[in-house]
Amino acid sequence: MAVYEIKPGESVHKAGDLVDTIDIVVKGNVSMTLQGTTESVTLGVGSIIGVFETPGGNHRFTYTSSSGASVFSYPFNQMDDISKVIAANSKIAPTITSAVVAEANHLRDFSGAYSKSAFEAYERIRQEQKEMQKLSASVGRDMPLYSNLSSLELPEEGDVIESWRENFAKAFLTYDAHLKKDMYVLGVDMCIGVIYTAIDYMHRIAVLIDHTTRYHRYLHEETIDFHSGLEALRIEAREQTRQLTGGDEGAIPEMHDVLGVILNYSMCDEAIKKNMRDAVEAYVGCKDRGATDEDTRRIRRKLVDPFFKVYEACLFRSFEEPTRPPVEVGMFLRFCYMDERIVTQEDFEQLYRIYVNYVPDPYGRVVTIEEWLRKIYDGKVMPSKNEFDLDYPSYLKEEVRQGGMTEVQAERLLADFDERTRFEIRNLFASGNRMTFGRISVYEPLFDSGNQMMPLDKCYISAERVDEELASIREYDHRIFYREEICKYDDEAPPITIHKEFLPYVILLPNIGSRTVLWQEIEGKKRTTPGRMLVPIFCLEDFSLSMARLCGEFRWEMCKTEQGVHWNDLSDPSLTAEYSDYLQYYRKNSSLSQEHREKVKKALQKAGNNYRRVFVADYVLYILYEAKGVMRLNKVARDIIYRYCPFALDHSDGITVNAQYAQLLERHKNHINQGARPLMNLIKKREAGELYVPQELYDEVKYLSK
Repeated sequence: MAVYEIKPGESVHKAGDLVDTIDIVVKGNVSMTLQGTTESVTLGVGSIIGVFETPGGNHRFTYTSSSGASVFSYPFNQMDDISKVIAANSKIAPTITSAVVAEANHLRDFSGAYSKSAFEAYERIRQEQKEMQKLSASVGRDMPLYSNLSSLELPEEGDVIESWRENFAKAFLTYDAHLKKDMYVLGVDMCIGVIYTAIDYMHRIAVLIDHTTRYHRYLHEETIDFHSGLEALRIEAREQTRQLTGGDEGAIPEMHDVLGVILNYSMCDEAIKKNMRDAVEAYVGCKDRGATDEDTRRIRRKLVDPFFKVYEACLFRSFEEPTRPPVEVGMFLRFCYMDERIVTQEDFEQLYRIYVNYVPDPYGRVVTIEEWLRKIYDGKVMPSKNEFDLDYPSYLKEEVRQGGMTEVQAERLLADFDERTRFEIRNLFASGNRMTFGRISVYEPLFDSGNQMMPLDKCYISAERVDEELASIREYDHRIFYREEICKYDDEAPPITIHKEFLPYVILLPNIGSRTVLWQEIEGKKRTTPGRMLVPIFCLEDFSLSMARLCGEFRWEMCKTEQGVHWNDLSDPSLTAEYSDYLQYYRKNSSLSQEHREKVKKALQKAGNNYRRVFVADYVLYILYEAKGVMRLNKVARDIIYRYCPFALDHSDGITVNAQYAQLLERHKNHINQGARPLMNLIKKREAGELYVPQELYDEVKYLSK
């Protein structure tokens, strides 16, 4: 045995040192620290340093005295040496035993926090990805691609320690005073047994710690390049902000003659510039810009034509030039901010903050109007349908048929991405912006604080907010965006029908509006394509209500598309056919009370006898109320909607307590079993025969089992 005095700040052992001694703390405290962590475990008098390490191995932790300590040190060549050391110190064996039990419990607490840090590190990288998207957008470039980020895996749980072991160890710590007084004093063999039990527990904990350490190392190695690129972007963004704000990074820049900056950037013909400036000046000069008299309406109408010409010119130049456009132009393209005289300082500051802090949707499904037009310009998506329900190829064919152009011209325009983008501006943007604005009689395309009815930060619709609302609806109506596809998994086996999810594009239109619009439920004629929904970027209506209504419209229109001319033919049952039949013959429906018939009558009158509107109103009640267990629908409407839009079983808690849903739920479960059982049998058969089972089959069983 050797006695060592450890000075404050001096290490007894460092991580990586050879494990060749057993060291008992007899004075002071020693901190046990794992490299790369801030948490430490304090070892008091009686603790054994490195008791859970393997003789001849390397220390995992660094052991340091913070205020001075003394240790007894013994050779450590095999695990049996521990019992010899305890036997040689029989007088202090109870103290050592108590300290080792505490050490084991403290190590378990450390392991839990360390394991949690792995999940936090993973989430931090995902947040840093969003930061990189935001920074990339702020400096005017596409986000760099780091392919290994998409394959990063969440930390897997290591070997689980049985709960009885953990409870047993905690019990020893809880009753330490009694055990020290009545049990540990019974003899050194009792102490040795408890110590070895604690050491076995600590060995298991050490395995978990090693598992987490390997994950942290994996995460670090996979993200080295990403973090280097992120830091470079941070520096570039800070420099750009300093230049923009004159050195004050928190300052909001002052903007003067925004219209002039935009017009100069557009490089439009002087006639278009003059028309735009004259129209804006007339609008700014109105005593009441929201008035509905004919003179004010005429002024607002004169804004529209030159506005879209200037917007188109600025948009194309921003696409063609590698440098980011001026902030004034960027805010014009995103919000239609065009003149500081019709925007309050408070609104301008909010707009600027939203603009510079904007984070694009990582999945590219929720996009601003200029992001959407960029997709068209780059050929990633086809233009949307026009107001006559014609997509771009159909529109060109119609023009040829009516003699508006030749077939040669049509073929050239079909491949012209500039013309595709112009088609989208003329149709989806121009018409959609007016529709989502909601108040057609006072529509004008400029951002005007006079249209604001609530603080911008309250009504701003971010990609994250859209995703949250859609996710909330999909938790209940989980099948809403699934479409049927044919899967051919084996040359000899017949094809089977599977379901795949196609989430819609949600396009944020640059206005302060009160209406959401389902523009189209599919692209062209192909049913396995995402729909397109239009939402004002500043929404004045309850957004949860708006999205539920939008999804109800999607349900109706998608059913009509799938059913074709049979959409209201009851001989081919469908959501639209059954709902139309219910609304058409509600007076003769014996399942409806007289009170419910009156309610249906009023609903039809309110909807102008439009069956779709009645269904959408009922769908909103179904999602926002019935899904939570609050009954708002009559028996017939509930039965039809639940049959075609069933709640996911794992989100049916709110309805299981209601007798009105008992039969519907039971019928749905039987339907699920009938659909999933044949596929499950097929999968088992192929697995038993060691045949390839495509992932689509597993996904389909999961889909059918919800």
